[in-house]
Amino acid sequence: MKRFFIPVALLMSFTLLLGCASSSSSPNFGKGLDAYDQGDYATAIKEWEPLAEAGNVEAQINLGLLYLEGRGVDKNYKTAVKWIKLAAEQGYLSAQFNLGYAYATGQGIEQDYKAALNWYLLAAEQGHNSAQYNLGFAYAKGEGTDENLPSAYMWWSFAAEKGKKDAAENRDLAAQRMTATELEIANGMVSACIEKNYKGC
Repeated sequence: MKRFFIPVALLMSFTLLLGCASSSSSPNFGKGLDAYDQGDYATAIKEWEPLAEAGNVEAQINLGLLYLEGRGVDKNYKTAVKWIKLAAEQGYLSAQFNLGYAYATGQGIEQDYKAALNWYLLAAEQGHNSAQYNLGFAYAKGEGTDENLPSAYMWWSFAAEKGKKDAAENRDLAAQRMTATELEIANGMVSACIEKNYKGC
């Protein structure tokens, strides 16, 4: 029997935020960006840390990146996840997905599949295709929830629709493992979830 493809791992692939909205108007954020661009990561950290402590989501994400990559500091997943979690709690979409991944893998935080599922769901409801893909995997494997192939099929359908690599094949594998009734239920779930704009699916 063919196995499902593994979940998407994006924790290590954050991209630096180059400043937007409120953060770009902050002189300290700008100084941090200038320092980062010049390879002076220690100064970037010095400028961004007070902003991050004060709740600036862009500074939190950028600090998370620097700790993930070990730029200007020793690589430290635990500290990286601290900053990512703060950004996720403020509703930052990529941070929510990456926090879910951290919980799923135990990278920088204690492994907790239920917490991973909850963070993936928050991101998936906002249309994050990697979160939708990983939700499919969680439902297919019963990680953080009961095994549920119709739910896996549904989330992989959405991820496939957005061009996520391997999502269509995983969806098709799930379809092969379901009864005709389960497949009918799964397709009904897809339609219902689209009508609800991914909320509460």
